[in-house]
Amino acid sequence: MPASFFHTETMEFVTPLPAALCVERLRQDVDSPWTFLGNAPLIGRVNERTFRVRKRIPYRNSFQITLSATLTEQDGHTRVHCHLGVHPVARLFMALWLAGMFLIGVVLWISTLTSLTISPSNFPPMLWLGLMWPPLLMLFGAGLVLLGSWLARGERDFLVTHLRERIEAREG
Repeated sequence: MPASFFHTETMEFVTPLPAALCVERLRQDVDSPWTFLGNAPLIGRVNERTFRVRKRIPYRNSFQITLSATLTEQDGHTRVHCHLGVHPVARLFMALWLAGMFLIGVVLWISTLTSLTISPSNFPPMLWLGLMWPPLLMLFGAGLVLLGSWLARGERDFLVTHLRERIEAREG
């Protein structure tokens, strides 16, 4: 599993632009998640002080990197506090999936091995599924995360670069 899947990166930017102008510029580049056949480079929502965006892609990837941020005006400039990572709902779902498959797998393994040791001569033909199914489901879940992370491999840099260029921000 990629080390960054369950991790959220935090960044801070400073821009000389007022927050209202930052919001206006970002809204020009963001389509609503419900926009069909939009052409903005980003999808998400932009409010007066917060936003959450992701890169527009022509397919669905639940493990896509999102950038969520809060805008704060301070001493004549705007501070942008960002979090980058996989959407929290996707992280929660995969954590529950993997934990559930692990717990079900342990119970299935113990019951299968117990029935094998109690009566090895009475081996039902489908008993091997009790040994193989749990690891296969765990591998499937891990494979989904790896594939989704691989598909999203350049999105962090795209989002950060786009944000910095659009609102004339520097790290701060």
